[in-house]
Amino acid sequence: MKYAAHLTAVVAAALLAGIPSAQADPGDVPRVCTVPTELANGTVLILYGSTPAVPAAPIGDSMTLVRFPAPGALQYMVVGSGVWQDGTYTYSSPEQGVAVIDSTQTSAPQPIPFTMTLRCRTNDTGQYAYTTPGGTQATDDNVTVYRITHVNR
Repeated sequence: MKYAAHLTAVVAAALLAGIPSAQADPGDVPRVCTVPTELANGTVLILYGSTPAVPAAPIGDSMTLVRFPAPGALQYMVVGSGVWQDGTYTYSSPEQGVAVIDSTQTSAPQPIPFTMTLRCRTNDTGQYAYTTPGGTQATDDNVTVYRITHVNR
């Protein structure tokens, strides 16, 4: 419970710090920002948008928290659901300011593959696109914003 309260406080502080507008064109900003070199224990990715951010997210405004408890493992929760979903991931940075998280939700009866692509605007914030193989593709309709923060347990 103490961890949940701390995580809630971190999320609130991160949101009050300001997340860039999802309406901005990422092509207008030169890539002088960076994405993390790894997603270590304590890293939390806060996702907000008007379209799904992860397989369990509803259509419509939603917030999702993604945490990385161990190398190659992630957990996410759509805020309000109270349920953490488990998954695996690989992480890469194919170019300056871009990170790709290839994931599979493993807590579903049938594993669900999905990809999260981060394009930074600052070292902690930017735009995020969610895609699924043969399904949702990155368009202006499914781009959300993210903030990366760290929680000490």
